[in-house]
Amino acid sequence: MVDTKISYEDRSQQDLKAAYRIAALIGAVMILSLFIYAAVVEFFKDDPSIARPRMPAETVEIMRYTLLGVTTVLFFATGYLQKLFLSGKAAKQGSAVQHFITGAVISYALCESVAIYGLVLFFLGGQALDFYLFMGLSLLFFLVYFPRYATWEALVKEGRKKAPGAKGK
Repeated sequence: MVDTKISYEDRSQQDLKAAYRIAALIGAVMILSLFIYAAVVEFFKDDPSIARPRMPAETVEIMRYTLLGVTTVLFFATGYLQKLFLSGKAAKQGSAVQHFITGAVISYALCESVAIYGLVLFFLGGQALDFYLFMGLSLLFFLVYFPRYATWEALVKEGRKKAPGAKGK
């Protein structure tokens, strides 16, 4: 006879994997959006009515350096926010997983915002290179801050050990 009971830990593991799959899918779609932005830039870069400077070159240069500075700050802020959401302050495994998903989506939005800076610069300054610079930085952000399943799993196990009434405290 086959035992059809699933232990609490097995169920928790399945829930964690399902949550991670959802978070990873959201991240993949947001990364795909960067390539959609690139297609938009490629489509419009040779159209003089669209890809023309709308601001003086000096102003665009100031904006470029300002946005590079904002991007640098954003890199560290994203890391801080991700650590905050992964800190495991939620006592229950279910709510910890929800924190992980929320943290991942917020991190993705911050990563994607960098490419949007480049898209804005492209439309204001007419330089496709501006977009590609910021798109590259955005992809780097995604590479660094894309969630790792092993990290989520370790944090959930650690949270279970620290939970009130847990064995092996």
